Amino acid sequence: MNWINDYCEDSYVDGVRRAQGIVKLHATCTPPCPRIRGAAEYLEQMSTETHAGRPETQ
Repeated sequence: MNWINDYCEDSYVDGVRRAQGIVKLHATCTPPCPRIRGAAEYLEQMSTETHAGRPETQ
């Protein structure tokens, strides 16, 4: 087990920059862990909100 796996079950995401980092760090998790799924969903939600005219929050 490597250090990344220590937090794979924690799907909490706080901000776009952190979500982008989580996606990079957990890219090797197979199958995708809750952490990367949560971060990807967060980024998708932020992208949708930004395109809908809402300001992006971090």
